[in-house]
Amino acid sequence: MFDINKSHLQRQRAESFMTKQFGDFEMRINTRNFAVKPEQNLVKNKLRDIINKPIGDDKDGF
Repeated sequence: MFDINKSHLQRQRAESFMTKQFGDFEMRINTRNFAVKPEQNLVKNKLRDIINKPIGDDKDGF
């Protein structure tokens, strides 16, 4: 069953993480080329793990 609240929370988590990691949304979509610093590289499944954290575990300690 689709849970709209869970989906909204997952989108918020993803956006918050991506903003912290790579800059705000407008900058990300309007930039043609972006040099990713080595410390900005994501480890395998990092975004998936952030999105799927249990509800109530919303600390920004990505």
